[in-house]
Amino acid sequence: MRKLFLCVLATTVLFFSGCAKKVPSTPMTSSPPSIVSRTGPIQESDLGVPLYPGAVPAGDKSFIFNGKGNGTTPPVKTIGVTLTTSDSVDQVESFYRQKLSSGAVITDQVSKSGKLVNVEYKKGNLKAEIQIVPQASGNGAVIVVLSQIHS
Repeated sequence: MRKLFLCVLATTVLFFSGCAKKVPSTPMTSSPPSIVSRTGPIQESDLGVPLYPGAVPAGDKSFIFNGKGNGTTPPVKTIGVTLTTSDSVDQVESFYRQKLSSGAVITDQVSKSGKLVNVEYKKGNLKAEIQIVPQASGNGAVIVVLSQIHS
């Protein structure tokens, strides 16, 4: 599932950066997925995990994708949002450690740009991944939340 999250995250980044290549027209399932457009912001209730207080959306980088099951796999809703905050990566990590204490696996890494945090959270039919990285300016953090809810 981690590979699926990373693939969806990479596809989203490519899509929103305008670099996405055309996907072959051969469907992978018997029922093609549908993309739901939204006029309002994605809410915590959509994601199934708390949003960091005071964080703001990073441009138009949120989406909801409804995948239809194919008879052997259940339908899945994938929701993603990218947020920014002036708070540090450590502050954001502390918030998620407190809020998602049970059911979360939190790992830290260090790169040239600073501390990177990955949060994997599972509860019932929900799987969420939260990535926290420093902003390019060095001030604050970027938070990418990706949730999958199987119905």
